[in-house]
Amino acid sequence: MVGVPVIDTGPMTVEEFYAFTDTRPDEEKWELIEGEPIWNAAPSQMHQLIIRNVIVALTIRERELNAPWMVLPELGVRVSKTDRPEPDVPIIARSIQGGATLATSSLPSRSCPLRPRGEICVGNAGPTPAFRRSPITS
Repeated sequence: MVGVPVIDTGPMTVEEFYAFTDTRPDEEKWELIEGEPIWNAAPSQMHQLIIRNVIVALTIRERELNAPWMVLPELGVRVSKTDRPEPDVPIIARSIQGGATLATSSLPSRSCPLRPRGEICVGNAGPTPAFRRSPITS
């Protein structure tokens, strides 16, 4: 009897996602959302300018307040076994005792203008909040 190939169509895990992204060119930016690898198109100049301004404003405020949080751009965060988003402006707690909390904010992307980058576009699912708090898991 000839073996039939089996294709796993279940959600991709973060470990499988890392193996997948290791095969992709470095200039490609990928996120894992609900077990699905999502390729992010290059952001527009306006998007990057807004992100830069938000990061600068938050960093100034962080220093003024000696805040218990900090802004860490370019941070991909594993939030579950099947989710590893890379938010535009990640804010994390300075003290990670008892588990850190990640507050993320994303701007709408060109590929999905009504939903924040990192959220999946599926039909007309209604508004999605641009601010989400997630516990950081290892």
